[in-house]
Amino acid sequence: MSIPTATEKRLLTADEFDTVARSHHPAVEALEKPDLLALIRRLREFRDRSTGIARQQRREMRGKAEPRGARPAADNSGSTMKKQVFAQALKRANRQLARIGDV
Repeated sequence: MSIPTATEKRLLTADEFDTVARSHHPAVEALEKPDLLALIRRLREFRDRSTGIARQQRREMRGKAEPRGARPAADNSGSTMKKQVFAQALKRANRQLARIGDV
């Protein structure tokens, strides 16, 4: 199931949202291969960071890790949703890269 753009905008920072917005149609189709590769690299960085934060919060909730902040995380649904947004954007960008192939 896809995540609406309004939800993406609410979850992400301005920089993150600008990057994800470039993975949507028709913007992704206008990108040249080097720009598309740079977009994919950036999306992977965002996705990996969100995955790490969600994993840390999950460990804090279970009591297996020390809290990173003043108190342990009570919920990691926001971080998990962010990870899903980045994963979907990465999937769209990778599909476009496969479409253009070795041009």
